[in-house]
Amino acid sequence: MAVELTNGELVGYLTLYEIHLRSRQATLGINFNPTVLGHGYGTEALRAFLPIFFAHGFNEMRLQVIAFNARAIRCYEKCGFVKVSERWDADSERCRLDIFGDSRFADVRKWFRISRGQLEALQYTMVARAASRIAPETSLDATLSHVDDDHTAERAHAEGVEKAPWIEPDG
Repeated sequence: MAVELTNGELVGYLTLYEIHLRSRQATLGINFNPTVLGHGYGTEALRAFLPIFFAHGFNEMRLQVIAFNARAIRCYEKCGFVKVSERWDADSERCRLDIFGDSRFADVRKWFRISRGQLEALQYTMVARAASRIAPETSLDATLSHVDDDHTAERAHAEGVEKAPWIEPDG
């Protein structure tokens, strides 16, 4: 789902992956232009999107967030997400930075470690469940556009695609 300002400027997008139809769960990916962070667009987009997600019969949305991203964590908590686990991740792009050698990163070092010779970043898994979500706000500064699911399904069928490759059946 694209997130646009009322003037049509694209400022971010939300994506779903690891979609599990039987257990009615999916994982959220969220990306915003760094120049618009701190303006509440992420919170507004999630508050608009979560009711749509849950109205389609899903029970749980998950996401991963790097532990030092306090702004994002506050946004997710405002939208009803709670931390359910943490893990160390060596695949993060941030792990290619000189976290321990560059003084610019002194304030975030506590969320990194060296393990087996690799730099790892602490990440949280957060979850929003249908029963615990917060109602959307009525006034939005950002307008949201999304792909018409029926049209996408029709096009995929016409092209001979049985199911979207990102949808993983459970069990």
